[in-house]
Amino acid sequence: MKKKSIIFISILALIAIIILFMFFSSRKMTDIYLKDYKISNSNTLTINVGVAGSMGYTKKIKTKNENNKLYITFYSTNGLNSKNGAKDTFDIQINENVDEVYFYRGSKEYVKVLSKKDWQNK
Repeated sequence: MKKKSIIFISILALIAIIILFMFFSSRKMTDIYLKDYKISNSNTLTINVGVAGSMGYTKKIKTKNENNKLYITFYSTNGLNSKNGAKDTFDIQINENVDEVYFYRGSKEYVKVLSKKDWQNK
């Protein structure tokens, strides 16, 4: 009887570890590209993005305004290739001083994907 309860507890612990891994395994994504965008009311930037790699889906973003530039870091969904909570369109409030938009590429590097000239001419 004792052996069965130890096996049962071990299986429950393993399941809990797997669930925790899936829940907390979101990571920064570096292979995001801009598919489309639009500016509404001159302070809301709506971006539609894609993933260049064969695995992964975006779930959330973090933005940072600095020196009239908007820096965006994308995070993956939880799990290895889970579609749970996946999003590819994000609405971002920007101030009128933002001139350029950058996406995170890894190693603390960002690449410019959009400038104010682009959305003023659209």
